[in-house]
Amino acid sequence: MRSSRGFTLVELLLVLALLGIIAGIAIPRLSGAKDYARRVGDARANAMALRMALEGASYNTGYPAAGSYTWGADGTKPSITPALNFDLRNASKMNITLEVAAGRQAYTITAVDAASNKQMARINHLGADVP
Repeated sequence: MRSSRGFTLVELLLVLALLGIIAGIAIPRLSGAKDYARRVGDARANAMALRMALEGASYNTGYPAAGSYTWGADGTKPSITPALNFDLRNASKMNITLEVAAGRQAYTITAVDAASNKQMARINHLGADVP
């Protein structure tokens, strides 16, 4: 009898079919993760930009009056004193909300994806992430 070495054609085709199925499942999931990471990064960048604008404007005058202020994905801006030099960046699809606590000593900035209404980032007056 002759000993055979290597794989048969059926074995090779089976492995290729399994690799195709795995790739068909994994590639769409990975591309979705990339888009999600981009949206989270955009949200964090906008929240930090608002925080820097708020800290710069409030250096002499303090934080704005207690309340909730929202910058909309559609371009709407709140009327706020002191005036802030802040616009949503990177054609953001986020709604950014600034909530100033009573006493004007603390605030929280929340970025929410306008399409899915999912919170993407939230930071407080210390720059720390808030769950």
